[in-house]
Amino acid sequence: MTSATFAFPRPFCASRVSVRERLCRLVLGSPSVAYALHDMRLQRDLRKKACCPGRRRSSEVPVFEVDRRGWKGPERLPRLWLSEPRFDGERGRSEGRVFVEAYPHDPDPQGWHAYGLARKYLSEGLTYAPGAVEEGSTDERAAVYRARRLRRDCFRAAEILYLHGMRAGNEAARTGLATLYRFDMCEGAYWSGLREKRARHRKAIDPRRRAFALFEQAACAGSAEGSFNLGEMLREGTGCEQDLERAHRCFELAYERAVQRDDEELCGKAALGIAQDLAQGAGVVHDFASAREWYAAAATHLQEAFDSGQWHCKRCLVEARLGVSCMDQELSGSY
Repeated sequence: MTSATFAFPRPFCASRVSVRERLCRLVLGSPSVAYALHDMRLQRDLRKKACCPGRRRSSEVPVFEVDRRGWKGPERLPRLWLSEPRFDGERGRSEGRVFVEAYPHDPDPQGWHAYGLARKYLSEGLTYAPGAVEEGSTDERAAVYRARRLRRDCFRAAEILYLHGMRAGNEAARTGLATLYRFDMCEGAYWSGLREKRARHRKAIDPRRRAFALFEQAACAGSAEGSFNLGEMLREGTGCEQDLERAHRCFELAYERAVQRDDEELCGKAALGIAQDLAQGAGVVHDFASAREWYAAAATHLQEAFDSGQWHCKRCLVEARLGVSCMDQELSGSY
């Protein structure tokens, strides 16, 4: 009688994660010994060993690797092996990537660790601008393709981490996931379980419709950001039918919730949306006087947010100030 060894098929395990990295995660809590011990000398020694023939090059390490364990694993959210760019101090630039963490590893009852990791990879993905060329690359076309792939893979990792956080009941993760779907950041390459992939009558769902449903759930749960984004989608008719009256009510609700939260940026954006509706008569009656007051309130909130370091509010701030000037011109009748 011959003995047979059982091995999981490729979809069930992260094939690019070595046994050494798995053991290191179990013992030290991180797949990277240098990352776990924070020893710069050890990092330099491992970098030299990684350049030896027969070893996996750091350039072959992906942004994340999916690890599904057990027969029930394919129907659950997978474990992720996450990597970081490896910085070469001698050359002064990043050289490939290295696995540094696996999620889930420790208990994360409220999903805040998953949310923090998702924000980290979302921020990294935004650094790879479309059409950007990596530093030190000789083939420009290949570098542009690699930067685009890294950008998409970072967003894909963020999506799965947001799903982990949302399953743990984190409302901020729900809003972040909806933002990914709204702007189609993963370019259609979204996570789906094996059961969904094997379905014969599988129907592709527009990610913008997913975003609308998630923002609607977040707004019903009391999220100010969810209410504001829901209002924007209703105004534009993105992922839903256009409803200007409901959009205006969502902006008002978002402003009330943002005031309770002392969120100056969101207060300013919601006030700007209300002012634009009043100025254009979108879902409400034309009222230049009320629109002028809301434009002024938006400018005040956005100025405070800008002064506190949120410089990305500058465009909305300029728009609010221009709105105040336009309403003054309309009310005075001087053209």
